[in-house]
Amino acid sequence: ELYLFQEKENSKSVYNIPKILRIESQLDYDKITSSFFRLVNYFDIFKTHFLMKDGKVTAEINKKVDVNVSILNADSELMLEKIIDESI
Repeated sequence: ELYLFQEKENSKSVYNIPKILRIESQLDYDKITSSFFRLVNYFDIFKTHFLMKDGKVTAEINKKVDVNVSILNADSELMLEKIIDESI
């Protein structure tokens, strides 16, 4: 259904659901990125994409997908709101 909605609305963000977390401590960027990479590549559902073949919606599972993790610093509520607005 999401694929059909995306095609109908001509949207590229149906599957992209950004999540913003407030963390007030030191982070290990490499560990976070590695954890997301392992998680996404372990489950087929995260590696699945949909396309049209011969007029039918087809699901294909990628062998491996890249994961991009962005860590942004917001020094104020205004800056945080700007980051959220730009992510949606």
